[in-house]
Amino acid sequence: MSQLGVVQGGPELLKLARLYNPQAGPELRNLSRSLPRLPAKAVFEHLRERAEDWAASEGVNSWQAALYRALADSPWYTGGGYKEPWK
Repeated sequence: MSQLGVVQGGPELLKLARLYNPQAGPELRNLSRSLPRLPAKAVFEHLRERAEDWAASEGVNSWQAALYRALADSPWYTGGGYKEPWK
């Protein structure tokens, strides 16, 4: 398989959902309970800070750092999607 084929089919080919869902699922559930306690304007900053913390402790490419960066960069999530992360 070419490198392009691996990139295009990466998540399915590598079965990443099966690997990361048990870890990311609880993290998202915890956020759905804790983020509503913050002022709406603080959600983005909180997620960015957590991404930086994870990057510093586990590495910039850790799944935790990547998760928090992606959540912070998601207008849907920071706009209230964290209240129902399963949708």
